[in-house]
Amino acid sequence: MNYLSEKFNFERTENKLSKLLQTVKSKSNFLDLTASNPTLIFKYEQDKIRSSLLKNESFTYKPDPQGFVQARIALVNYYKQKGREMVLDNFFFTSGTSEAMSFILKAISNPESEIFLPRPGYPLYDFIFKLENSKSKNYTLYPLITEDPNKLQWRIDFQNLEKNITENTKAIVIVEPHNPTGVRLTLEDAAKLTLLAKSKNLILIIDEVFSDYYSNYYKLNPYSGANCIYLNGLSKTLALPQMKLSWIYLSGEPEFIEQMKEALEIISDTYLSVNTPIQVGLENLLETASNIQEKIKNQIYKNCETIIQKLKDNSSIQFFLPEGGWYMLLKLKNNLDDETFTYRLLKEQFVYVHPGYMFDMPDEGYIVISLLPSKNIMQEGIKRLIDLIKKI
Repeated sequence: MNYLSEKFNFERTENKLSKLLQTVKSKSNFLDLTASNPTLIFKYEQDKIRSSLLKNESFTYKPDPQGFVQARIALVNYYKQKGREMVLDNFFFTSGTSEAMSFILKAISNPESEIFLPRPGYPLYDFIFKLENSKSKNYTLYPLITEDPNKLQWRIDFQNLEKNITENTKAIVIVEPHNPTGVRLTLEDAAKLTLLAKSKNLILIIDEVFSDYYSNYYKLNPYSGANCIYLNGLSKTLALPQMKLSWIYLSGEPEFIEQMKEALEIISDTYLSVNTPIQVGLENLLETASNIQEKIKNQIYKNCETIIQKLKDNSSIQFFLPEGGWYMLLKLKNNLDDETFTYRLLKEQFVYVHPGYMFDMPDEGYIVISLLPSKNIMQEGIKRLIDLIKKI
């Protein structure tokens, strides 16, 4: 007897890489080049963070479905310093960007609705859509080599996208900067997508969680002409995933904004998931942004330098420098497939990296690494990776 919803009808057996990881990660010489939990890597302004959560106002419960006004004012000021003007009343707080996406799907989806997700892309959204009984479709991002052999430009396959838009299509999700490619859409593709959304009356859902790790990101917003829903949160902005505060921001036609605000207020009021201390302390918490962001950017820079130094003359593997975010793509050559290579790297060299198939990369041979581990770990991890390539 199956007591579960059909949404849980998926393969539950671990793949061989996951099984091997459970065995290898306890070894003393195990190296995790996928490590992306900043709280285990960086030092924070702990006294300032602690004091922001211990204010007297934290002990009084006065919920607001949109989020406390003072906290939203703090966000408006934060974005203003970054170069983007925001409207106070168009923010809604949630306890994470995953929950934010769930709220949006509750607000806009009917059983027959279709929403486009990018491919390649981060697999979490696929599962959120399944949990919300929402139908996702994919639009393709394909890589183009640039004048710099270590940079890729990822373009939208508009012919395929437009062909697959139907009367049930409600929205298109953009992850920018993209995970794991680390790029923004070209201005040409962004303008074309904005026009397409306007002509088809579609919503653009723009996940900006890595935006603070992209140079001058906020100075340019090519989607402002469409009906847009923006997502961001403290998980990346302050590298504090445990603090659980994210936000939805609405932009576009007045009719769209008013309808969305009404729906989101009902949904938010039903759950009231955002805790009081994090909202009370947000203004002070945001004061720590520049400190932690600078540490992370420096770590990313140092690890990129290490990878350039180690791999620039290697004919068997290519690296692609990201424009933003904290991940990097590597591309195996000589007909090495990512599944076999990542398994052998873990089994023989005790180094864990993500195979490209986890992100639906367009062809074989991509692997994905995090740029957050320490410089020493990165140096040793890349050395072992090269050793395996030589062995193969």
